[in-house]
Amino acid sequence: MNAILFNILVVLISSISITQFCTAAFVDYTTFSDISIIFNVQIRYLVFFVYFYKYNIFPYILIFIFIISFVYLLCRPSDVKSIEKVVKFYLYNIKLIKNEEELKLKDVVV
Repeated sequence: MNAILFNILVVLISSISITQFCTAAFVDYTTFSDISIIFNVQIRYLVFFVYFYKYNIFPYILIFIFIISFVYLLCRPSDVKSIEKVVKFYLYNIKLIKNEEELKLKDVVV
């Protein structure tokens, strides 16, 4: 039950930020809609958020998190053994590995 509640909380928190990002990304499509008025007029000029919008802090944070995550996952993939199995399987199927001993077929999960 706790996992379900946590996942629902994550979806609810991320839905607001995704809606704001899509509204900013597709300005031409949301010009006269209610969501455009909410994000681009009312929230943009709140006292707390003025500097965030003025200096484009939100897109920079999004790009920064993307770059940090990308570099981290390149350096430390989460499932190295599984990746090695998939690579060996495809190399064997295109005949770059000649014998089955190199591949160790018992390790390959199809």
